[in-house]
Formats: sequence, C-alpha cells, structure tokens
Amino acid sequence: MNMVNVIKTYNITYRNPSGSWTVSSKTLNVTLQNLTSGTNYTITLVTVGVRQYQSSPVSDSVYTKPLPVKKLRARNLTSDSVSLIWDHPDEYKSDYTYRVQTANSSSEVNNETTTTNQLNVTNLTPGEKYIFAVFTRAADTVTESISESYTNCTVPGLAQNITVSKNYSTSFLFVTWNKPAGKVDNYTVTLTGDVNNTITTNSTQVNFTNLLPGRQYSIVIQTVSGNCNQTASPVTEATYPTPPQSLIFINITTNSISLSWTEPVNMANVTKTFNITYRNSSGSWTVSSNTLNVTLQNLTSGTNYTITVVTVGVRQYQSSSVTRSIYTKPLPVKQLRSSNVTSDSVSLIWDHPDAYKSDYTYRVQTANSSSVTLKNQTTATNQSVVTDLTAGETYTFTVFTRAADTVTESVSVSYTTCTGPGLAQNISVNNSGSTSSLVVTWIKAAGKVDNYTVTLTGDVNNTITTNSTQVNFTNLLPGRQYSIVIQTVSGNCTQTTSPVAEAIYPTPPQSLTFTNIATNNISLSWTDPVNMTDVTKTFNITYRNSSGSWTVSSNTLNVTLQNLTSGTNYTITAVTVGARQYQSSPVTRSIYTKPLPVKQLRSSNVTSDSVSLIWDHPDEYKSDYSYRVQTANSSSVTLKTQITATNQSVVTNLTAGETYTFTVFTRAADTVTESEPISYTTCTVPGLAQNISVNNNGSTSFLVVTWIKAAGKVDNYTVTLTGDVNNTITTNSTQVNFTNLLPGRQYSIEIQTVSGNCNQTASPVTEATYPNSPQSLNFDSITTSNISLSWTEPVNMANVTKTFNVTYRNSSGSWTVSSNTLNVTLQNLTSGTNYTITAVTVGVRQYQSSSVSRSVYTKPLPVKQLRSSNVTSDSVSLIWDHPDEYKSDYTYRVQTANSSSVTLKNQTTATNQSVVTNLTPGETYTFTVFTRAADTVTESEPVSYTICIAPSRVQSVTVSNVDTATSLFVTWIKPAGKVDNYTVTLTGDVNNTITTNSTQVNFTNLLPGRQYSIVIQTVSGNCKQASSPVTEATYPTPPQSLIFTNIGTNSISLSWTEPVNMTNVTKTFNITYRNSSGSWTVSSNTLNVTLQNLTSGTNYTITVVTVGVRQYQSSPVTRSVYTKPLPVKRLRADSVTFDSVSLIWDHPDEYKSDYTYRVQTANSSSVTLKNQTTATNQYVVTNLTALGKYTFTVFTRAADDFTESDASSSEVCTDVQPSFQCNTLLGQATLSFSWTCPTGFYAGSYFTVSNGTSKLIDVTVNCTSSTESFILNNSSYDTVYFINITKPSCDGSKTEEIRQCRTSVAPPAPVPENWTISKPPETPSSDQFVFTFPEFDNTNGALEAYAVIITSGGFAAGEVPTGEILSKTYHDYKNQKTKAYVTRIMEMNKNGRSARSLKAGAVSVNVGDGSNSHGYYNGPLEPSTSYRVSVAGFSAIEFDDATGTILENRSLVAYSPFSDGITTSETTTPNTTQNSPPGSQNSGVIAGAVVGSLVGCAALGAAGVFLWKKKRQSPSPSNKSSLADKIQQLRKGKGNGSFILKERTPSKEFRRLKSVGIKKSQAADDNGEYCVRLPTEETFDGDYKNPVFIPGPNSEKEFIVAQNPTRFTRADFWKMIIGNNIRTIVMISESSESDKVEKESYWSTTTKFDEINITSVSETALLAWTIRDIRVTNERKTHQVQQFQFTAWTETLDARARETFIRFVQLFRKQHTTVTPTLVHGSGGRTGVFIALDHILSQLEKGKQVDVYEIVYALHKNQPLMVPTEEQYFFLHQCAEDLREVDKQHIYSDMQDETVYEAI
Repeated sequence: MNMVNVIKTYNITYRNPSGSWTVSSKTLNVTLQNLTSGTNYTITLVTVGVRQYQSSPVSDSVYTKPLPVKKLRARNLTSDSVSLIWDHPDEYKSDYTYRVQTANSSSEVNNETTTTNQLNVTNLTPGEKYIFAVFTRAADTVTESISESYTNCTVPGLAQNITVSKNYSTSFLFVTWNKPAGKVDNYTVTLTGDVNNTITTNSTQVNFTNLLPGRQYSIVIQTVSGNCNQTASPVTEATYPTPPQSLIFINITTNSISLSWTEPVNMANVTKTFNITYRNSSGSWTVSSNTLNVTLQNLTSGTNYTITVVTVGVRQYQSSSVTRSIYTKPLPVKQLRSSNVTSDSVSLIWDHPDAYKSDYTYRVQTANSSSVTLKNQTTATNQSVVTDLTAGETYTFTVFTRAADTVTESVSVSYTTCTGPGLAQNISVNNSGSTSSLVVTWIKAAGKVDNYTVTLTGDVNNTITTNSTQVNFTNLLPGRQYSIVIQTVSGNCTQTTSPVAEAIYPTPPQSLTFTNIATNNISLSWTDPVNMTDVTKTFNITYRNSSGSWTVSSNTLNVTLQNLTSGTNYTITAVTVGARQYQSSPVTRSIYTKPLPVKQLRSSNVTSDSVSLIWDHPDEYKSDYSYRVQTANSSSVTLKTQITATNQSVVTNLTAGETYTFTVFTRAADTVTESEPISYTTCTVPGLAQNISVNNNGSTSFLVVTWIKAAGKVDNYTVTLTGDVNNTITTNSTQVNFTNLLPGRQYSIEIQTVSGNCNQTASPVTEATYPNSPQSLNFDSITTSNISLSWTEPVNMANVTKTFNVTYRNSSGSWTVSSNTLNVTLQNLTSGTNYTITAVTVGVRQYQSSSVSRSVYTKPLPVKQLRSSNVTSDSVSLIWDHPDEYKSDYTYRVQTANSSSVTLKNQTTATNQSVVTNLTPGETYTFTVFTRAADTVTESEPVSYTICIAPSRVQSVTVSNVDTATSLFVTWIKPAGKVDNYTVTLTGDVNNTITTNSTQVNFTNLLPGRQYSIVIQTVSGNCKQASSPVTEATYPTPPQSLIFTNIGTNSISLSWTEPVNMTNVTKTFNITYRNSSGSWTVSSNTLNVTLQNLTSGTNYTITVVTVGVRQYQSSPVTRSVYTKPLPVKRLRADSVTFDSVSLIWDHPDEYKSDYTYRVQTANSSSVTLKNQTTATNQYVVTNLTALGKYTFTVFTRAADDFTESDASSSEVCTDVQPSFQCNTLLGQATLSFSWTCPTGFYAGSYFTVSNGTSKLIDVTVNCTSSTESFILNNSSYDTVYFINITKPSCDGSKTEEIRQCRTSVAPPAPVPENWTISKPPETPSSDQFVFTFPEFDNTNGALEAYAVIITSGGFAAGEVPTGEILSKTYHDYKNQKTKAYVTRIMEMNKNGRSARSLKAGAVSVNVGDGSNSHGYYNGPLEPSTSYRVSVAGFSAIEFDDATGTILENRSLVAYSPFSDGITTSETTTPNTTQNSPPGSQNSGVIAGAVVGSLVGCAALGAAGVFLWKKKRQSPSPSNKSSLADKIQQLRKGKGNGSFILKERTPSKEFRRLKSVGIKKSQAADDNGEYCVRLPTEETFDGDYKNPVFIPGPNSEKEFIVAQNPTRFTRADFWKMIIGNNIRTIVMISESSESDKVEKESYWSTTTKFDEINITSVSETALLAWTIRDIRVTNERKTHQVQQFQFTAWTETLDARARETFIRFVQLFRKQHTTVTPTLVHGSGGRTGVFIALDHILSQLEKGKQVDVYEIVYALHKNQPLMVPTEEQYFFLHQCAEDLREVDKQHIYSDMQDETVYEAI
C-alpha cells in the first residue's frame, strides 16, 4: 500500500515439509518452478524496499496439482458393474484420494471417491457404454489432477430361461428365452452338432429346421449390445431318431424269432440302439440291440407275438414304433401212431404237443412210397382217419401242428405204415442133389408186394429178401433137413406161409487115408465129411481088384480090410449116408498091398566116391516090381534115392572118407508101395585141406593158420611150423594159433589131413611176425621251426635187419622221414603248432611195428606292438598285436614288474589285451607279455612295455535334483592318491563346466523335466581321468488349468494346458482318481483324458501330475467332481387320485444312500409347474387338477445336491373322483346307490348295472347337483348287483371300475300258527329250564339270529310280543319295568343254524343259565314260577353300540306266539356254575383283561420273538394224570360248558409253558409272567426270507409259520412259498374276518405281484372251510399250491367248535400228501393250535399216549407262545378227550359224506 512507483522488489518464500526456498521478483507476479506435485506449499510474500527493509509478510497455503493416475483399466466387467483399477501417479502420496466420474454417452452419471487405486462402479445398465474418468485428489480433497479416462461397455445380460423344445420332431428344435435386463441390440443363436447354424434375431425365439434325426445339438445364445456381448451357458437337446425301416422276420422257431431291419432314415453311422418290445397275452418284454437284427429268445411256442421296434437315439429318445405280429412255431406232436390199420384206411392218433393250446389245429399230409403227396386234411382234434388207400401200399403220414393263424406250422412228425399184402402160393423146395443149397420157388401173392422175406431155419438160419418168386439158399450145411417159410412184405406190413421141409445131400468123407498097409491087409480112415461133424450118418466102403469086389459098412471113421494078396492093387470107394438116406458122392482111392523084401544085399565094388550093390529077388516076385536104393551117411541122413528094375545098382557122388548105409526096398507096380527095407553099411576115402591161410594179425609173437575143411569126412589135422621157432599142433578145427614167436621173423607151415587110418599133407605156406616198436621217444631240442628227437632199440630185435619211419603231423598235414639210426631232426616246422610225432620199426616183408607217439608244440613267435589302450588310477589296459603265425588257441601271460624290477603278478588272457588292476596311482610299471601255445606251457620270447598310470577316479558320485525343476546338486568322495583339482561337466538341454577343488558343485537355471549327464575328471599333473557319466533329471512342472470337459454316469473327461517350460518335451500325465472305495491311476500322452468305468453318482477326487524323464512326477493338481447318477428305473404311478399322484420308482442302478431326487412336474403344455426334492424313492405330488395330463420327470441327485442324472419321465392322467356309495333300504327289494360328481367328471360317463349274468340297465351320469342317486325297484332280496362304472380318461379312452352292492335281506317269513316249542323232558330246576324250538322258515333268506323272550304273566299263551319288548332286559324285568324281556340271543352260522342245534331244524335253549349275549343277561329264574316263551327270528339284526340291545327299527324280525307255561321247581338249589349278572366280571371282561395285560406286557418287550434254550427240568405234568383228570383240574373254578378264566393268575402248569423258549433276561410282570412281543400284521416287516420252521409228526421242518401277508408284503410272501417249495397252505380265520380276507386276499382269480402271477384255478367253498387250487407262475415256471382256509374259527372254543376244527384238521391230514413244508398262517395262536392238534391226531393214530403238555412244550421250544392263551391250551385237552371218546373210523367215514360239511 502506498508504494506505487516506489522502487521495490518482492521476496517470495515457499516451503513444504522438505524445505524452504526464496525467489525475488521486481514485478507483481512470479512463477515458482520445480515444485513437487500434490504438495502443500506455504507461500510468504514480503516487499523489499530501500535498505532491503522487508515488510511484514503476507502468507497463504496452496496445493500443487497431483499428477494423473496411470494405466487406468477395467479388472472385471459384469452386466451391472465395472471394477476399475489404476496405477498410482508418479510422486504418489499416501494422503491422496481419487474421484471417479462415470458418464454415459450423453450426461454425467455418478461421482465416487476412493482412497485406494481401485473402485467397483455398480448399478450400471447392462450393455450400456460408459466413460470412466479418474482424478487424483491432493490431501485437501479439492485440488485435482487432470483426468485419466477409460471407455468400455457393461456386459449385456444373459438370455434367461432358455428352453429348447423338440416337440418329438426328428428335424427341428425350437429355442425360446426371456429377454435379459438392460440394453440388447440383438441375439446371436448358434447351434452346433452334425448340423451347424447361426441365426441373428431381435426376437426371443428361433426355430432350427432341417436338422438330422437322432443327434444331440448344443445351443448357445449370445446377447449383443454394441461391441459388447455375452454368451449364455450352452443348452443341449436332441432330435428324435427316425424309426427302423423294412422290418422283416429272418427265422422263426418254437422259442425264438430272428428279425432284422434297415437303417433309420438319415441315421447311418450314428450311435443308436434299438429297443425291441415283444408281447403276448401273458406279458410284455423288451430287449435292446446295437445291430440291425436281433433274436428274441425263450419265447413260448405257437404264440402270437406283437413285436415293436423303435430306434433309441441320443438321450434315450425313442422314435415312432414299427410293429408286426407273428406266431412262433408250435412244438410238434408227440407219439404219432396208428390205432387201426385196414387194407384201405389208417386211423392215426397222436399226443398233443408240449405247450398245447386249445386254438391249435393239425394238418395231416399223406404221401405214398414214391413220396408223392396224395392228400392234406385238417383236424382240430388229436386224431384223424385216412381212407381210400391202396391195399399193400406204404404210406407216410406227416402231422404238422398249426398255430391259431392256421399258417404257422411246427416241424413235421411222420409215421409210416402200410396195408396188408397176401400169401405166397405153391411153394416148392428142391435140393437138386446139392450139399449146400436149396432152391425155393412160389407163385406171386395177390395185391401189392414190395418183396418177399424167405426164412430158412435149421442148422443154418438165413433170411433172403427178394422181389422175385424164387430164392436160392446157398452155403447150407450138408446132410441136414431144413424148414422154409415165406413172408410177404409190403411196406412195414407182412404175412407168413406155413413151413415147407427138405434135406441137403451129405458131403463125402474127407481125407481118405491108409493108416496101415501090410502084405495081406489094409487099414484106412477118413475125417468127418465137410460140415457134418456131430451129424447122424454112416459110411459104406467098397474094395475090388482084378479078381472081384466086396463091401463093408462102418459107423466110425475107419475100417481094416483083411485077407488080401501082397503086392496087389485094390480100388477102395467110401460114401457118406445122411438124412433121408441121401448118399454123398463117392470118394475113391487105389492102393497096393506091400511086396515081400529082397534077399542077400551086398557090395561088389567100393571107391572114394562110389559103391556097387547087388541082391536076390524077393519071394512072390512079380515082373512089374522095381527096387528103390536109399543111401544114408553115418548121421543117418538120407542122401539120395535111386530106382532100378534089376537086382543091382551103383551109388556114385559119395563123400570121401564117409561111412554109408545102403537100404533096398521092393516096389509094387504103383512104384509107391514098398516092402520092408534090407540094409548094408560101408565107407569111402577122405581128401586134402584147402585154401590154407597164415595171418599174423599185426602181432609180433604169434601166427594164426586157417584153412577150408577137406572134402569128405576128416577126423583131425596135424599142423607143423618151422623157422626161428619150431612147433606141431593136432586139431579137429580148421584153425591153429602159434604163440611165443620172435618179432620180425619169417616162418613156414604145413597141414596134414587125417581120416581114420588115412592121411594126406598139403603144400607149405610162409608168413612173418611184426617187429616191436621203438623205445623211449625223447625231444632233445624245440625251437619255433624244428624239433630234434631220439629213441632206443625195439625189444627182442637187436641185430635184426630193420629201419625206422618217423611221421609228424599237425592240423594242416602229415610228413614222414626214415632213419637207419636211433635219432632224427624235423625241419621247417610252423611256430606255436602242436605236432604229433610217431615212430615205427620197419622189419621183414616191410611190416611196421605199432607206433610210438608224442605231441609237442613248437615255440610261438612273440607278440608285436605291445602298448596301453587305457590307463586309470589303479589299472592299465594293455593291448598288442597278435604274433606272426597267430593261432586262435593262443593265450598270453602278462607279467607285471614295478620300477624296482620286482615281479608283482602274472595273469593270463586269451585275447590280445589285458587289464592289470590294483595298481598304485602314479606308479611306473613294466609289463612283459609271453605268447603261449595251446598247451599253456610252451611260451614265446618275451616282449615288454613300460608306462605310468593316471590318478584315481572320484568315488560315490551322487547327483540330486532336491525335488526341484531347475537345479542339480553334485557331490563325490575324494579318490585315493594325488589330486590337483576336478573338472565337472554337465551336458543336456543346458551345458555347463565347473572346475573346483572341493567335492561338490551346484548347477542352476536348468530346464524342468529334462535328463542331464554329469562327468567328473580327476586331474593330477598331466594325468587325468574322467568318471563314468552319472545321469539325473530335473522334476517336471505340474499341468496347468485343469478343467472338466464332460461328466457322464461312468466317465469324466478332463483336460489341462502344457506344464511351464515343457512344450515339446517327452512326457506323460498320470491321472489318479479315487473315491471311498479305492484309488486308480491311468496315464495319458495328451493334454486330456477320459476316465472310464466309473461308478455313477460318486465323488471322485482327481489328481493330475506330469510324468517326465525317469518317471519323475511333478507336484499334483487336484479337483473333486461327482459323476452323474444313473436315472431312476421304472418310474410309475403307485396310486392316482383326482388331485394327486403318488409316484414311485426303483432306485437307480448303483444307488447310494446319500442320493436325493428332484421331481419336476409339467402340465400338458410342457410348462414346469413345480420342482420338489425327496430323499426316498417315492413322492406324492399334490394340488393337481382332476383329469389333467401331467409329465413327471425325476432326476437322481448326487450328494453334492447339484449333479443330476438324465431324466426319467412318466405321463400320468389324474383320475376323476367317483365317490360311490351303496345304500341299503332295509327290508326292501330295491337296489340303491349314490355318487358325488367331482370336478372334471366329463360327460359320457355311465353306470352299467348287472346281476352277474346279464345287464339290467345303463345309468347315465348326471351332475346337476353335488350328489346324485339311483334306485332300481323290483330287485331281488339279498342279492349282489355289479355296477360297472365307465368314466373318461384324459387321453380320450374309457376306463372301467366294478363295484358291488347287495340289496337288503327280506323280512323273515311269518311264523305259522302250528309253530310250537318242545318243553323240557325233565322237570325244570328252581332257577332254569331247557326247551327246544323248531327253526323258522328261511325261504325269505337265512336267519341271522334268534332272540328268546320270557314272560311270567305279561302275555297270554298264543299272544305275539310287541316290538318294544326287544329292548327289555333281565335287569328291567327284575326292576319291574317290564313283564317280558329278552333273555338270550343266539347268532346263527352261515346256513342260518344255531351253534346250539341238536339236529337240523331244531334249536335247544337253556333259560336261566347265567350266560351273557350282547346286552342281555340270561339270569336265573324264580322258583315255582310259570314262564311263557316266545322266539323272535331275525333276517337282519343290529344292536345298540352303547347298550348292546336290539335296534328294532334297523332289524327285520318275525315273532312266534308265546308258548304255554313252563314252571320251575320249588326247591332252590344254588347254581355253583352260574355266571355273575351284568355289572360283575364275566368271561368277556376277564378275557379282555387277560388279553389287555398280555398286550401291555408285550409293549415292554423287545421286537421279535426270542428263543430260550434252557431245557425243562421237571417231567411233563400231563404224565401225572389222565386227560380227563387234567381237564377237571383245568376246569376248576371255571364256568360249566365254556372255558372261563378264574379270577387269579394262570395255572402254574401253563405259566411254565409260557416261559418256554423266552430268554431269562426278558422283563416279567408283577405275577412273574414272561412278556414277548409277537410281530403283528401292522408291525411285521415283511421279511419272509428267513421262515420259521416248526417240527411236525413226520419231519423236523414239516411246518412253516408266518403272519398274514399285507398288501405290501404279498410279493415276498409268494417268493417264500416258491423258494421253500411249499405246496400246501393252511389259513385259519374267523367268520367275522371273511369279508376282510376276501378283500385283501393274496390269491385273487388272477393277480400279479412283481414278476409272480397268481391264478386261482378252482375253489370249493363249504360252510366251515374252503379248499383252493392255486397256480403260481414265475419266470415261466409253474408251481401248484393247495390252500385249506378254515373260516369258522371262534374264540368260544365250545364243543361244536372243537368238532368242526377237529374235522378240518382230519381233512387236511387226509388230503395233504406232499413231503414239502406246509405253510400255516393266522393270528392269535391259531397256527399253534392247528399244529398241536395235528400232533395229537398223529399220536392217536399211532396208538400212543397223548401228552398235550409235551406237544405244546416242544412247539414253544421252537417258537415261543405258539399256544399263547390258557383257553387254547384247555381247548387242546378237550379235543384230545373228545377224540379218545369217539371211534376214529367213524370220524373218517363221515369225511366221505358231503353231509358232514353241511352239518358243520
């Protein structure tokens, strides 16, 4: 102020926390430079005037602008938000904040502040373009930097609720979705699959057409907004497959059908299967096929099957069906046969085929023997008569079973027969003199004849079949008689003639032999004629000569002819005489009798080879005689025979020196027959030895002399040797040996032949002995090329002329030299060679001695170029060249010496190298090598080599990767000896070398998953030695980005990316997947894998590791995922109402307890209405619309509550709600029923009323009000009418339901006027009397009950009671409220008869006995009082629930008039058996209390039945007294007639029985009673798999006891019956249970439980029981069961009940014949009473003493409380007593009469 135009300056000082600076300015402004951004500066301004005086300061603070942010970018974009991030600005300060400004394309939208370098901007519009500007704010939150901007758009919204509808189409998919929030320009819808298509649209739906059938397609929808887009997750859907084409049947058999089809249109090479459903009237079955054909197995023969084939494509979508019907072939008929055959007809009959059906027919085809079909006829029965046939013709009848279509036929069954032919005529048999044949001829039989069978019988039997009228039997036996019959044959038909006889001629005798021929007789014999041994026969023998003829006969095979002439010819003939005296052909022989012998035989001349003989003629000499001269040697060998006609002969060519015997025979004219012999003996002169040979056999001391035997006979030889040795030898042989001779000398030999006194000498022969061999062969000198050797004189050869041959040989050849001295030198030999040297002596005749041999090697040559090939720290590897003339069998001796010339070792090698080890590192060694010949002894001259060795190798080299992927650590141990340093070299994908003085190095920066080689070189001076390479590998890096590409029920497909730095490196991947059951590992060479054979719905933890070189594995990458569960099976509706559907399904295969199920409900428009989840396999879907069509889809969910199975769907139509009710109009013959009209009960519904045999009326349903009714008048009383309710279904079809309504019974017929009671036969007592009345007329229907009305003066005789009397009781009477009252109610059996009937039509009543019935007490009467009786009969009766008295307005009644008076006696006798009046405890109350206490006690026990194994200690009480006594003991304190419990605990005896079989540990009540909870029908768990077996009289497993099955356990009940082969069922039920039993029966006419079909085949219903035959079919097997149902069980257990029940058990015992177990079921102890009574009957039949206690005790041991009440125990004693008092035969005889059943 005031300083304008004054000289001045300004000092401006600016400071921040870092410092202070001052600048000066002469003007009124300044710019401060080099400030720091975003910093608070305090600026002080002063004026500087004269003398530099400064004014007071003016100060202010200001921030410099911050620098802008850097790298503004979006980290995440969504549809409604953008996550921004940026880098802090340069010169960033921690007190900075940032303002983020968001603006769309037209205006500012938002400003937000943040202290960090990021911000998530939310609430944006999807698909909108935004500009984001970020300003850096200084600490004053005002000063801002310039902005940094980023422009992008938000992600458009995803299309919502994408649905792909297939509409069962094979070629299109319809895609719809909901528009997402935000801005959308358009949608890009892409379909991928076998057809690919992309559609851009602005709407929210597209339709893809022209698709291929049976394919799955993936649809993705991309929302597009400007340049931004977002793609929804893909939705998959499939087109439906097209159906199979050209369905044809390939083969049809009795139990199979083979069919095929062609590919569905446009589905070739597409994965698909085919479902083939085949059904008949019994059921339906489905099989699957992967091919275009299938064979349906296990079919029923002759059955019509409708076969439907559908294509099953992807997602199990099924095509429309292709259907054809076909019959299987029927089975063929059995045992086709004829029942009658005539000449022109055949009656055929056969058994029906297996699996016969009533609609079968049969085609009978007739063909003749030429296979020509003559006729076809059809029949529906199993027999047929074929007529108009040709007699004697063979026919084949073929029967085919025809199915109901009259086309399909079985395989044929044939039967062949024929009509009968005629007999052969005029039979002739002729032997024509033959010994072996008969010729039979005849005239042809009438009619057709195929052939004749001609049979011959006798010792030979033969049959000939012929078409001619003649046969020839050959090869017959001779001399026999034969019988012939002729059988005419036509087809299989024959007829035989009477026999004709003829005989064969005998054969002649055989082998006619002369056994002895003398000079005056001949003996002859023969053998049996051919084939006539043991046949009756004789022989005739005729003999003749020139003088005459004679005949003799013989029964044997020989004869002797006497008184003949010597030397005479006789002709002898023999014949056989056989059957019919037929003689054989003759056998003839001629023979001479012997001549007489010669006289005075002698020799006239003898030479060395001949003898001349002469003799005198014999007596009775004949001119035609000749002589035979026989010559034999000394050994009696005949040498020759010669004939002469004179009395002399010269025998020549004899052997010299031999002795001969000459024999002469006189010969008759036949030149054969000879006389007795005459002999003469002499001898000849012997000859010289021949072919003399002398052989030395190479011997030095002996000679062998051999020769050939001299001609003729020789006794011995004399052999003489002369020379340096002389010797003579005598011998019988043709050889001698001369021994002990001298070697190398020559000798002479002579041989003299000696025969008797004769001898002769051969010319001399010479030969020499061999010389001996040289002695002591020695080698004097051996070099590489020559050998000198010497020897000594041979033995015994001094001074004998001789030389020596020396032979030397090797593998290449042999050479010989000769020497006259005792030594020799062999020249020019090969080095190192084995020579075998042989020396022999050469003597006289150049004979050589045996050789003397020795082997020796010449010296090898030395090795060449000895050197080292490798030197280590402790070894030297030597190598050399083989020597000249090297041989493969050489070895080498290597000698090692150190520098001090000390030999350290010798080692041998067969190769040209050797390693010398255990040397000292750095030492100098001299190695000398000797070549060794093959003898390992002979060595060459030495060759030496000197060298020093290198230092030692390093030891224990280890290379460790330390589990890393990038380094290797190498260590080793220092070697022995001197080491200067180490050079370590690594080679591989990375190479490196390190020199070090330490014993370790570390190689880093290596590549993962590679193998490296490391070599360590030890260096010592100039010597070095490298170690062997050691290899090791780095670990691989793990896989990256593990994702699941597909998840199925049994497979998971996953993939990953390459491990870091391992591209193009050999590797595999191990994928380990595990669940709670185990762990498995697979390997993959690629970046993906599909895990197979997994379990559905299971959590798998999947770990992937990289497996590199050396199988080293990387660190694992792990993820968990669930496989898809399998879909549920058999989804079905268990029950359907008008507004709900109870769904049930079978758990899927591989079900797990942690599964849940999602139930999706969709209406007929495919709109999903709800999704619900359940953990069980059933669900009730409620709040549905009546008659609505719904699709229920169930998905199995795995435990993750996310992974779901494929869908299983079922279409169900809800029901209408026909609330139907029968209305009974009491006493009216009117049918009345009503119904309620529900929502959706469509028009067209109606009722059809019938009486079971015919329709009566159709009733149209009208729904004008909520409840409608219908009345049909003039109906019948007490009649069941059937109402068939026909109602619509949502698919337009009609369903039917049958109900039953029974009309009212009629009122009883009026009581006739003459009706009266019968008074008691005895005087009534003072307080009761008994009377009898006839039963009422039941023409209007059976009566249900009678009421007895008593009055003592209120009504006169004949007066009828009034209606109000029915409500009056004994109590009212006693209180004087009425003069008449009802004293007793008697309910009738089904036939309308009272249980008290004495006989049919009469009822006995005890008035005043103190009994109770309903609300009425039959109280004691007054003494001396007259009472009148009326009886009311009811065809319908109803009681008041509160009082138990009769409601007359709801009952139909007829009254009898009151009777005349019946007066009680005057004396009052206490009634000890009388029950208490109403208000006191009666039997029903006490029984109820007992049952109640038993039930209460049972509530304390554990579920199930417990068995007590303790044996009963005391004997049976039943043995201590008779049954009668026992009954009296049990009756004490109980009412008369019926069994009433005393007012105390059960008897000790029964208490003991109750405890049998129960564990001691079970709770006991206050009275010590044991409690057991028996399973009831409500609590029984249906486990029939472990049935309870109870012993019976005949076996240990005679009975099985079980509870009554419920509707939930019927299937298991029947499985138990089949599994235990049960053939008989006994069911015990009360009459009051009959309606319930029939309603819930397990044996309905036709019922199916699971796969078990139940059919009631027959039913016999009597009054007290029903017997049924039931057929059970399971898996094509049939099981027959008989059921005995007792329907009259009553808890009163009175005498009538006992009689009925006994008869039922007896009936069962009589009709039950199987040995399989009997099933007994009922409740309340009935099964135990039945089985016990069966035991009692068995003991009585066997004559045994009945012991009820023991029987019940045994039952309780097997199953506790089989007889649970004392009333039942007493009942069994009474039954036993009844049976003992009744004749057993009487009981059984009554069983035969139907009236027995009627009476019961």
